[in-house]
Amino acid sequence: MGEGAGSEQFGLMVCHGKIAEFISWAEAGLRTIAQTPYHEVLGKSFGQSIAPSSEYLVETFRKAAEEIDVKALYFEMNGFEINPDYWHFSGFAYEEAGDIWEPDWLAEWQYENDDHVDLLGMQRVQDAFKKCYRPKKDEVIPLQLEMASSIASHLVCAHFIDAIFKAHQVAKAQEPKLKGVPVIATAHDWDRMAKSL
Repeated sequence: MGEGAGSEQFGLMVCHGKIAEFISWAEAGLRTIAQTPYHEVLGKSFGQSIAPSSEYLVETFRKAAEEIDVKALYFEMNGFEINPDYWHFSGFAYEEAGDIWEPDWLAEWQYENDDHVDLLGMQRVQDAFKKCYRPKKDEVIPLQLEMASSIASHLVCAHFIDAIFKAHQVAKAQEPKLKGVPVIATAHDWDRMAKSL
């Protein structure tokens, strides 16, 4: 995942921590396309999920630390494009921190938090994915809708990463042992991600 309109900029900006800059760039690009249901993503965020996300981050770290020496945490949003009814994320912990540019190591976690956090604030965006993402058989998707879908997907993932990074800053104030533990975030099946320290 993470291909199409916005993919290259996502890699250049979000993966290097320039999340706000990417969001501004992608929103400006989306505004140049004729109106689609995906335009609902403009101005939206997962801001109201930051507080519960920070609590979950601390919980994941503390529970994992009972079993392993935590060297990295990873938070993954569900496959949101094909699951528009319910957006959420889960957490994992590792005894060694790998490279975000070679992410295969993320599949070999040493601890998984069985709970998850609901992502709130983008219900109308979810409705857009429900309405438009899966075309009917033999339906030709207009180019503007295809481009808007790709940009919206990259914006949703960027907003998720942004919320996790903000939650990480809050969590470090609650749990000092988190300082120095990298937090990695992306969506399911996306090969591009970002790291917060």
